[in-house]
Amino acid sequence: MEYGQARRMVPEIVEVDTDGPDHCRKFTFRCKLDDQYYPEATARTKKEARKHAAVLALRCLSSGSISSNSQTKNRPNNASTSAAASLSPQMPLTDSSTSDQIAYHVLSQFNSLKGQCTADLGKIILAGFTIQDTKANKFTVVSIGTGSKCISGQNISSDGSSVNDCHAEVIARRGLLRYFYQQLAAYKTDTKSTIFKSSSDGKKVKLRKRLRLHLYISTAPCGDGAVFSHNDTAGDLTNYSLDNAHLPTMEVKVHGQLRTKMEDGEGTIPTKSTSNPVLTMDGIRHGERLVTMSCSDKICKWNILGVQGTLLSGLMEPVYIHSLVVGQLFNPGHLSRALCCRVNSFQSSLTQMNSVFKVNHLKIDRTATELPRSIAKSKPLSLNWAKGDEHCEILNGETGQVILSQNNSEHNPVSRVSRRSLYGQYTQLVLPDEDHCYGDAKALVTDYVQVKEALYREFANQDLGCWVQKPPEQNMFK
Repeated sequence: MEYGQARRMVPEIVEVDTDGPDHCRKFTFRCKLDDQYYPEATARTKKEARKHAAVLALRCLSSGSISSNSQTKNRPNNASTSAAASLSPQMPLTDSSTSDQIAYHVLSQFNSLKGQCTADLGKIILAGFTIQDTKANKFTVVSIGTGSKCISGQNISSDGSSVNDCHAEVIARRGLLRYFYQQLAAYKTDTKSTIFKSSSDGKKVKLRKRLRLHLYISTAPCGDGAVFSHNDTAGDLTNYSLDNAHLPTMEVKVHGQLRTKMEDGEGTIPTKSTSNPVLTMDGIRHGERLVTMSCSDKICKWNILGVQGTLLSGLMEPVYIHSLVVGQLFNPGHLSRALCCRVNSFQSSLTQMNSVFKVNHLKIDRTATELPRSIAKSKPLSLNWAKGDEHCEILNGETGQVILSQNNSEHNPVSRVSRRSLYGQYTQLVLPDEDHCYGDAKALVTDYVQVKEALYREFANQDLGCWVQKPPEQNMFK
């Protein structure tokens, strides 16, 4: 109101839509100012929807950006739109926020892939990595992943062929690794046309300075970043800005706890309830529950060690996520705590170790228009794609095996995002004539392994729980 009064304009917050059953109503409002409509906000109460519509309008006004759906002046109020079904990209204007452009490109790429896919993916959780060329202001989507399931214990394998975790963020990151391997192979013959350049000591490569890596997720990552965000517009966003310093929420002891995903289900539980931090293959096959670290915890790990993982750390300097954009369940206090700030004290240990790694405080933002909450039923299907692929690949998240592949002539092909396939790319690039098993090759990257083990101790020392590790037998394949 103060913004409009100062400029002699009369702001109006109008109701756009009411959706859902009587016991679970969703209200959508948007702000109108000087005959201009601004992004819509949806919440479970009219008061919250009005509040967040005003916040979104103020953000657009302060940044000089307006998303395209905010410009539609003739949309009738209380229209029965039921936007819940699809992940529809909103076309950004040239002056729209970086976050909205990231979301638009990822959603557009996903929709083009979905058009090729005959499988019904059910309720979709989507993640995608985008590389931004800051000089050309160009965004390139390099990997896409969907999914919300983990492998069942009876399907776990020791040959690296099954994919243990088919959550969207994990699958998208594995696609990113495939893209890195492609670029490293190209770098061997052409050092100028790839995303990499030589490091200062000439021993490794690093991401070119003008390039930034962004991660989009359609909802907050499972675990500590999502479990305390109880509604779609969680948190007070009135004073939030993308450029603000992180203000992590640390109100109760359970905030910041490591959490694991549940076998044959959705949701997470604290690892303090897990007595054994290292799973065993025979234990799982005799009925021990298979657990997998939450996506919030894995992203937190990436913000210390980089997204490139162990093997690629022997070839390249750490690559960190510049910004995270989420479509719903956005709470900057919970997300900043979960993804980096709970281990902020670990920076002093890294400094003492004279390590190349750091605590990366990535930027955290939401799209101007939140994605509606979907009540569709989850299915175990998971889609993956990386730049250069002609088609998407579909996995069954409960078995970790391919059900739809480019190579339809091959019976039960090994997924291209499995550890076996990724290690195959690594050995072709680095160890074509050597006979290391997967675990031995990882152990050779000593600086990464040392910092990883120190990070696990840091979680334990802060009483945040133990990092549960998969059976060592899963690292013994060649």
